[in-house]
Amino acid sequence: IEANSAGILQDDAFAMQFGNDNYYHGYKIHNYHMLVWGAMFAGKYEIAISSAEKIFAETPRKTLDRYIDYMEPYLSDVWHVLIRFGKWSDIIAKPFPQKTYLVWTCWAWYAKALAYSAVGNVKKALECKEGFMKVRSLVPKSRYLHNVTCAEMFAIAEKMIDGETEYRMGQYETAFKDLREAIRLEDTLNYDEPW
Repeated sequence: IEANSAGILQDDAFAMQFGNDNYYHGYKIHNYHMLVWGAMFAGKYEIAISSAEKIFAETPRKTLDRYIDYMEPYLSDVWHVLIRFGKWSDIIAKPFPQKTYLVWTCWAWYAKALAYSAVGNVKKALECKEGFMKVRSLVPKSRYLHNVTCAEMFAIAEKMIDGETEYRMGQYETAFKDLREAIRLEDTLNYDEPW
């Protein structure tokens, strides 16, 4: 948390001189990303959520559009924070952005599926899975977070949704099979950084 906070201060100094509309901005959102995950591991919700929101707020849309393959996946951190801290009502209430960013939108559907499942609304969870699957099919294969493709991440997410909804339906054996598959898929990723 401290190291990435210090890095962001340096990134801010760079941005004051050169702005955020450049490739270097990717390093800043990377530092926010690492801060988000460090805060989640440490159980620090306020730091995690404020940092995740800054990734989106401080990234100019034209920069995001120019470097979308590697910058867009960082936007999803906000959903992972809300999931990590069980903010189910916040997830359900959070709107989609006015402009559709496919990776962000796919993670939104994923988060909403988990949230509805957690509060016992399996029907809505399954509707959200349909949204997830539809948008997932539109995500370009070129989208990635470091050395992990979004396609690889979404394969894990699909199994997570399946496991969570099956568990709520009392299909425990199938649920644990799918959750174990999600773990297996994550364990086989070429690990670089948190996704």
